[in-house]
Amino acid sequence: MELSSKPTIDPRKSVMVFDLGGTWFRCAVVGPDFSVHFAEKVPAITFKNHPESTVRELQQKLVRWILQKYDSTSAGLNERIERVGISFGGPVNHHNGVILGSGPVWGTEDSSFDLTGALLAEGGEVDWVVVSDVTAAIVDHVRIETAGRMDGQFGLLTVSTGIAYRYWNNGVIDADPERGIQGEVGHVPIKFAMNGETLDFRCDCGGLNHLNAYCSGAGIENLRRHRQARVISEAQLDTGEFPSTEEDAVELTAEMLEAVTDSVAAVVSSAFLLTPSIEKLFLTGGVVEGLGANYLHHIRAGLKARNAYLGSGSGAADRLQIGDMGGFSCLRGAAFMARHSTRPQLRSNRASVWSVPVRKGASYLVHHETGLFDCNAARILLLNPDIPYANQRRLLFIDASLKESIGSKVVKLLSDTRVQLEVEYIEASEDNKTLDTLFDVLERIGRFNPDRKSEPPIVVGGGVLLDVVGLAASLHRRGVPIVRVPTTLIGAVDAGIGVKTAVNLNGYKNRIGTYFGDTTTFIDLSLLETLDRRNLANGMVEVLKIALVKDSGLFLELETHAMSVIEKRMAHPAAQGSVDQAIDLMLEELAPNLWEEKLERAVDYGHTLSPMIELDPALDLLHGESVAVDMAVFAAISVGRGLLEQSEFDRVVQLIHGLGLPVGIKGVDAKALWKALEDVTVHRGGFQRQPLISGLGQTVFVNDISERECESAVQMITKILLSDVGAHGVLEPSRG
Repeated sequence: MELSSKPTIDPRKSVMVFDLGGTWFRCAVVGPDFSVHFAEKVPAITFKNHPESTVRELQQKLVRWILQKYDSTSAGLNERIERVGISFGGPVNHHNGVILGSGPVWGTEDSSFDLTGALLAEGGEVDWVVVSDVTAAIVDHVRIETAGRMDGQFGLLTVSTGIAYRYWNNGVIDADPERGIQGEVGHVPIKFAMNGETLDFRCDCGGLNHLNAYCSGAGIENLRRHRQARVISEAQLDTGEFPSTEEDAVELTAEMLEAVTDSVAAVVSSAFLLTPSIEKLFLTGGVVEGLGANYLHHIRAGLKARNAYLGSGSGAADRLQIGDMGGFSCLRGAAFMARHSTRPQLRSNRASVWSVPVRKGASYLVHHETGLFDCNAARILLLNPDIPYANQRRLLFIDASLKESIGSKVVKLLSDTRVQLEVEYIEASEDNKTLDTLFDVLERIGRFNPDRKSEPPIVVGGGVLLDVVGLAASLHRRGVPIVRVPTTLIGAVDAGIGVKTAVNLNGYKNRIGTYFGDTTTFIDLSLLETLDRRNLANGMVEVLKIALVKDSGLFLELETHAMSVIEKRMAHPAAQGSVDQAIDLMLEELAPNLWEEKLERAVDYGHTLSPMIELDPALDLLHGESVAVDMAVFAAISVGRGLLEQSEFDRVVQLIHGLGLPVGIKGVDAKALWKALEDVTVHRGGFQRQPLISGLGQTVFVNDISERECESAVQMITKILLSDVGAHGVLEPSRG
């Protein structure tokens, strides 16, 4: 690699990259503008090129080659490059970077290899980021296609020494939760026939009749050898002489291309059928590059012939295109991943490195019933029927503000069971949702010293108390189960039915917390009848939020009945149905993503600006009131983008106003909104991932909201505040 004539490069802002395929190994340096410098390629270190070496020896040679190239490049730049991105031609665990195997590189041996760990053990304090070459390729294609916004939905199918597919969904590549892979379609068994003959070939990985065995570069070579051997055999039988194969080669190529592209078209067809919202699907890889437009033509023809739904009217064929063929796509994609990776790395001078798969799971119950403390209070104690009640203990936390209302009733009813009951009253408000309160609760739990499985603490109160006691329970002895009984509407439809716990820190809301699923929740709307109008409206906002992002029918229900439900203190006939529907929708959204491994969350709507303004003591806002302001301003952004009709926006504003909630607050300007977006971008993994409503009941995620849009949205809200609506109370929440 020649470095003497190098352009000016800042190693601190650049990434060294490797692309390790089954044919070539490439390395380069990628600058901050994604320009590629010092590109070099050498024959790949594979079992075919080094038949004398074991797989372990091939892996050791690979590590030595990477380190040698890294050291020589750093020496030429007179400074070490801090980040290295590696694109590998085989399945890679998306969660931890462990290579799961590679037929083209290592052959049939099925064993994982922690390349990151091996490099760290030998290569010092460098950030090594290993990703699949297909992942790197789609990242680069999306970066170029979206001008760096990284939004939208795209697919990429690479056909090279192997075949694999990736689907990009607004910044996320969904991967198998255990093995961390997606789209390894090259190893799907198929039935393959050519010229009426059914074939049985093995993939490089050793599997029989995999798609790779016929349609990858190696597969096409298999077909060529098979066809040539048959032609020669038949000719020898007839004449005893070898034929001239030039004409046969032309005919053979046409036969193979038709058979090969038919199987690949089936994969592309499935991708479009399963994800019809794909904007573009890119074809890349050595086979595509070698056959070019002819290959694309056959795939498009296969799409149209294979399924009527993918005919000319769907536009699927037009959305299929050949991707970047400059050879640098995987290098640039690996650089992008290295710059944005937050994957933890093991730093150690030891030569031993272990990769431990972790599966996180949770199952918890949410009960919604009426009259819980009228006749069936003992249910919340989760008592063991095989042990006398007098021999069982429970620790009960109650919001101190409830002591004179339902608190004393709850204590009496539970005491009647003869259980050994210890009661703790806790002052719970946003102001004391602090580490001090957390430590206080931990001390009380520690004094009681509950059994880790059979003596769950019970917490009766609003969202703040549920959060604090939940956090304490998750920390005490690394977790004791709890029972939650929310006494506010916001607790019933939000804080009491998820797995998140938290306290505030240094002016930031919920900055310290855990995910804790060892819970049981009992919801009883009759407990909410003592709440004042403001606190009921505060909780109704979360019902409105889930309606806006998931269900236009629920939004219509709220337009019709929400104000009456609040006026009648939840005694309205529509209350039960609306709350049940909101809980159902919320759990439907939360359940597949409890630990927020996917950072695009529709339930984050209303939670970008709101954490900042809720903790501002000068504004004196409840959580739901802050969320209402947040939802209104981002609905204005939806209008500006053409995602929401003006008439729909007006309905949202009128409903917020009708609930006695603020649409805007004096002093919350475009700068505050932009600062909130910047802060939440860090929380959401480096992208805005901002949910916007796209029509009532639908959501899209965007990464490119600008300061100008913030200014326009705030101006739109300001006009409302100065209108007749604003004059009648929308500026400030109703305190009644």
